[in-house]
Amino acid sequence: MTEAQVNEARSTISPIATQLVELQTLPFKDLRHRWQEVFGEPAKSNNKDYLRRRIAYRIQELAEGGLSEEAKIRIEEINRDMPLRLSPMPEEARPELPEPREPATVLEIPTPSAPSQPRDPRLPAAGTTLKKTYRGELHEVIVREATFEYRGQSYRSLSSLAKQIAGCPWNGYSFFNLQPQKGTTL
Repeated sequence: MTEAQVNEARSTISPIATQLVELQTLPFKDLRHRWQEVFGEPAKSNNKDYLRRRIAYRIQELAEGGLSEEAKIRIEEINRDMPLRLSPMPEEARPELPEPREPATVLEIPTPSAPSQPRDPRLPAAGTTLKKTYRGELHEVIVREATFEYRGQSYRSLSSLAKQIAGCPWNGYSFFNLQPQKGTTL
């Protein structure tokens, strides 16, 4: 390639490269305006990165001519063999589906206002104070309806509370030596 040909190639690439660099600093409003210029229609996306990529591709496509005819033909060949449909099937091409034999089962699940899980039978009644001496120090925990109160803080589980006291993971029921009351099952 001669020096004149290199300079000519650079002169055609330079405006494209300059436009592509400018895209990186354009604010959102200007990107939407630029989309309108290169595509001839308003942008439907509000994603700045998507707009930048698509505008950059379109600028290069307009300058260089886009895909070759061979590439377009190959894309169509691949599309025909694709099992995945990227667009909806036309109504007239849809196969007939058999009528369902039985109506579908509909389950109505009410939204519970209280916790859906029953209270663990190992837990004493709300308001009870659990006392545990651990490493010579007495720890008192007040059992609430759905939480446990320890030194002014609320804990959602006995295990997290036991970990706070012991400094390592513990099963909360084992730590506080809670067993199911007689006549109840787990």
